[in-house]
Amino acid sequence: MRKTLLSLSMGMLLVGGVNAASLQTSSTSQPSAPAAACPTGPGFLSYNTDCTPVAGTVACGGTGLVTTAENSYYRRFVFAPGTNPNSTVATVQIGIERATSGTPGNPVGGLEIRVYTIADGVPLTLAALTQIGSATFSAADGAALTENIIPIAPAAVIDDPATKNLVIELFEPDLTAANSAVVFGSNATGTGITYLRAPSCGAAEPVDIASLGAFGNIKIIAAAGGSGLPVTLQEYTID
Repeated sequence: MRKTLLSLSMGMLLVGGVNAASLQTSSTSQPSAPAAACPTGPGFLSYNTDCTPVAGTVACGGTGLVTTAENSYYRRFVFAPGTNPNSTVATVQIGIERATSGTPGNPVGGLEIRVYTIADGVPLTLAALTQIGSATFSAADGAALTENIIPIAPAAVIDDPATKNLVIELFEPDLTAANSAVVFGSNATGTGITYLRAPSCGAAEPVDIASLGAFGNIKIIAAAGGSGLPVTLQEYTID
């Protein structure tokens, strides 16, 4: 079964048969979520200006995203000058657009937040990442446009913010066999690049979602909270 990365279309083009994975958005309508401002001030870090998830996140999966394949989303944070050495990330606020379990009533497990550092100015590749923290969690069956704060314990430590950037990954395993789906939350607010890695759809390394044409306004929600983090970020981002 041949699988491919769709670069322009946000339709339901499938490759290799009706069960093949493709990049698409959910066909399930969602109610509006309550407004959820991103945390601000010392100790918080976010490229989004609003942390309210809305429908429309692109993911790799089956038709209508009834099931989802392996998907990872990345946010890269470039620290403002003067950020304290040994700053920490103790929580990550994310959104869940939609979660459905193949076993009704049971949560969808295997989800993970991974926290990394990467050398400043280096392209975002898997080999360039150094993991410094993680947390596993589940999404409730039937979750729709929810906000979630995931503890990172022990807290992830950024030893040298002057030479390193912070990268946060939102990971979900291939849920096809479990007949389950999770779509992480996003909106179009703020700045910064959202990267997507989707091996079953041809993206073995993180790809800038803006390069996918019709999916360019998607900015995944991933707001860090901890100690020593700056109020502001550098004005530039890394391609």
